[in-house]
Amino acid sequence: MKPWLPLLLAVLYCAKPVEDPVPLVLIHGIKGSLLEDAEGQTAWLSGREAMGWKHYRLSLPTEWKGEEQKRDGLRATGILKEVYVVPFLIGEKVYGPFIKGADKLDRPFYTFAYDWRRDNIENLRLFTAFLKEVSEKNRNAKVQVVAHSMGGLITRAALAENPELFHSVVFAGVPFSGGLGFLPDMHAGEPVGRNERILSPEVYFTFPSVYTLFQEGSSRIYESGKELPINLYNADDWAKYKLGLFSLELVSPSQAAHLRMCLKRGKEFRRLASLPVSKNIPVYVVLSKSTPTLATVERNGPKSVRGYDFESRPREPGDGRVREVDAFPPGLKAETLYIDKVHSELLNDTAVMDLVRKTGEKK
Repeated sequence: MKPWLPLLLAVLYCAKPVEDPVPLVLIHGIKGSLLEDAEGQTAWLSGREAMGWKHYRLSLPTEWKGEEQKRDGLRATGILKEVYVVPFLIGEKVYGPFIKGADKLDRPFYTFAYDWRRDNIENLRLFTAFLKEVSEKNRNAKVQVVAHSMGGLITRAALAENPELFHSVVFAGVPFSGGLGFLPDMHAGEPVGRNERILSPEVYFTFPSVYTLFQEGSSRIYESGKELPINLYNADDWAKYKLGLFSLELVSPSQAAHLRMCLKRGKEFRRLASLPVSKNIPVYVVLSKSTPTLATVERNGPKSVRGYDFESRPREPGDGRVREVDAFPPGLKAETLYIDKVHSELLNDTAVMDLVRKTGEKK
């Protein structure tokens, strides 16, 4: 035997094996994925839609078979990286900067794209299956998840159901306590660039997912100095107080049945997203308090749009969509990182990538 062989064997025996890196998954928020039709044509979102040159019907069918909504033929094909109305000049980078930074990490990186219009219980099941697949591809490794906005609600529900899949979670701009900032979109529509039709109230009404962005309890809707007893998970209250599509007097019996199903599924999803988590998973919250954010609404106020004033009442610190106080996950201890950016840009900060890098180490 060579005299150096025992020493070499001892070194090899004592050497600590190199651990596999923690896989990273990004899940986007509402409106955060590309939607394409069967021919591969983009329905959401390119510069053509933003300019109003091309208009796809994004409304989902309002028919349900049991608790599954009928499909419309569009499918999510990837996370939205950037949208430019004027090429390379006027637009929004969306998730592009974060994805570019994550691609440079020496770790397996995956993005989960889902149809953000559809029922979030359905999206939860798809996301859980995706996490299991990622874990299996990486020798049953636990996964670090970065979750933005509505994707954070889906992640919170998945965390409660399958905590064994998670290494850690970074939540960014998640409306855990409700996002009243999304109510104007449902009531008055949301212009996208120069396109005022693509996300009209009639279109938003058909999306089950948007109803999960609210919370039961205080309505935060006032009239003559008193808070109205509106329950946003009660279809009768939408009709009584003429919210959303009801303000246009356009709701048929079949649409009313659709709304009741959306609210039923939304309420159940909210319950799933607030269940206790049985394991101690490291949690980090990225949020902002730099932008005045809708906190309350005035019915029949001076700047009302079909009966509701979304502008006159005082605003509170937040990211422009979600108030600071609403962005903390229920039942979880979390470290916080404040970013001086608006809701759509929370992940596009080098401090967030530094956080992901530091907290994604094997434990």
